Amino acid sequence: MKFSWKSLNQFIDLKEIEFNDIINKLTLAGFEIDGIENKKEINDKIIDLNITANRQDTLSTIGLAREISNLIKKPCLINNYKINNIKSKKLIINEKTDIHYISITIIKNLQKQTSPKWLIDYLQGFEIKSENLILDTIKYTQIKWGQTINILDISEFNNKSINNERIKIIKTKDLKDKNKNINKEIITYNDLQLFKINPDNNTKLDYNKCISDIIILAYIYKNNKIDYIYKPDLIDGYNEVIHIIKTYGSGIIGNEYYYSKDTYEKQYQIKINKNKIQKILGPIKNTYSQYIKTKVITNILYQLKLQPEYSSYTKIFSINIPPYRRNDLKRDIDIIEEIGRIYGYQNFIDKLPTTKQEGLTSYQNHLTKKIRKTLRDLGLHEVINSSLINDNQYLIKNNNKLNNRSISIYNPLLEDQSILRKNLIDNLIRNKIYNNNQKNKNLEIFEIGKIFYQNLNTEICKEEISIAGILSNNNFIKQSWEDKSTPLNWFHAKGIIEDFFEKLETDIIWETVNNLKEEALTKHIYRYYNPNKTTIIKNPINNTTIGILGELSKKFSKNFSDNQLINIFEINLQTLIETHVKKTHLDHTLSYYSRYPNVIRDISIKINKNIKISEIKQYILEINQNLIEDVEIFNEYYNKINNDRNVGLRITYRSFNRTLNNKDIQYIDQTITNIFNYINNKSKP
Repeated sequence: MKFSWKSLNQFIDLKEIEFNDIINKLTLAGFEIDGIENKKEINDKIIDLNITANRQDTLSTIGLAREISNLIKKPCLINNYKINNIKSKKLIINEKTDIHYISITIIKNLQKQTSPKWLIDYLQGFEIKSENLILDTIKYTQIKWGQTINILDISEFNNKSINNERIKIIKTKDLKDKNKNINKEIITYNDLQLFKINPDNNTKLDYNKCISDIIILAYIYKNNKIDYIYKPDLIDGYNEVIHIIKTYGSGIIGNEYYYSKDTYEKQYQIKINKNKIQKILGPIKNTYSQYIKTKVITNILYQLKLQPEYSSYTKIFSINIPPYRRNDLKRDIDIIEEIGRIYGYQNFIDKLPTTKQEGLTSYQNHLTKKIRKTLRDLGLHEVINSSLINDNQYLIKNNNKLNNRSISIYNPLLEDQSILRKNLIDNLIRNKIYNNNQKNKNLEIFEIGKIFYQNLNTEICKEEISIAGILSNNNFIKQSWEDKSTPLNWFHAKGIIEDFFEKLETDIIWETVNNLKEEALTKHIYRYYNPNKTTIIKNPINNTTIGILGELSKKFSKNFSDNQLINIFEINLQTLIETHVKKTHLDHTLSYYSRYPNVIRDISIKINKNIKISEIKQYILEINQNLIEDVEIFNEYYNKINNDRNVGLRITYRSFNRTLNNKDIQYIDQTITNIFNYINNKSKP
């Protein structure tokens, strides 16, 4: 934005200060100078500043004058315009309105429309061509005060005087507006529309024609970003507009009508510890490690109009933020930045303090590194995908009735980065398809990253770290050198995941899926899996779900050539951390090894497909814990016709204090009979 050096001199005494000194101070204060232009025809210099989004308060000559006043420690003299001999009447508004403040003044019988020379020269400095008195005054007010004052033509009203009881503010809905649910407010007189309050885009009025009667209007609306509208500046700008048009337009000022909500404006206060200010800013140069003093901090805060209160007992500053800085000063670090900026960053030592203390790595970070190394050791390659995606890129289209809702970015830089991803599987499948097209078919990959979703019931947004991977290899294993390679199947994938958890020293159990859609972990990814070849990984202690392993649904596997079998898994890192028990040498227990020989019995049992092997194994171990040492499954055959299966179990018997005799063998045989009876009873419908 451009600023006039001559205009700044009207508010601050800059005669004894060099122009370049002000430019240097503005640069050190964080303002970027885009250019300086010398306007010899109007004997002025124009400064072009790049104003950041958080400093909306400096988007006017008055705002920049306040800023320079703080930097050079000189008062900023602002003339408060007051219009004499004008009667003020309060508007009577019965309806509930979103207008916080409104002021209306009528000027009649305008004789001139030509702007004075000083106003033409002022606008010329900003490369604005003069048009007429009304338009030039509006632009002048925007530059000087940073406020928009509206001027309306009421020449069509033939009333000799305006009756304030006929001015009304009504709510209506704009049918042309895309968002028809938002109420608009219209100012009417005698039921005719005067002005539509639309904060986004007010209709331009035709000021080029000859106008004799006008209304000057200023307002603060609830939907406006009120942090940018400083009420005293709005009133001063409004009064100056009246003064200019009355003086140079030779008009007659009528009554002023106003309305102001008697709402208590809550003071915004920030509390900050003095030690924190000193620690962040650091020691001052050439002072033997002395920090900025309390008195200096207090003076700077007063200079910034922040009305500080300091408690020497608690060493805490209580700071009141003025309305025009509330958009910028929201945190204690913002206050520290202002103190450093006014005092001068160049006056502080700009070196980080040396420390011998090493930082600590969090347990989550340590375990993540271990997970990453373990998966790499198992032959998987790590990939990294962006968390920002386009909703149309999902392989499965979003259905908010079935899935958790995606979280959209409020102001995305690109359309392809408009939402946050809900899972890692989708991008991994895309990575696999891409590599498959590049003839890299046997690639096994994993990713550790964040996922984001919004719960439909609670509307709470969640952020979680997830581990996901794809296991697929057509040349996974050979029985011998002469045999052809066989592809990785579901059991191989299960073995890899078991090996992964074993290396992490984490105990897990596998459970069949009753309802994949209802599992908390899989609500947003269940449709990627084949439900008939999917299993859930759970914590054996509290039975919480850690992850899921399954075969990729045929809907997506058809994208791969050679009928490649794809297995995918996803694990929740936080649940894994809760399951993982960090073991030390004190956690290991010693157990005696029996010196006596064992007896092994292999049995084959026919069971229903719905019976869990874990239940049978648990039953066998509980029969006689003194003799039964181990139970292993060495074979399984599934009969699709009879809908049952045969399982081969190897039971190892051993005693710790003696060799097993004939009586023990008879007991073993009886145990096996009991096992068959138990299984037969379980298999019955």
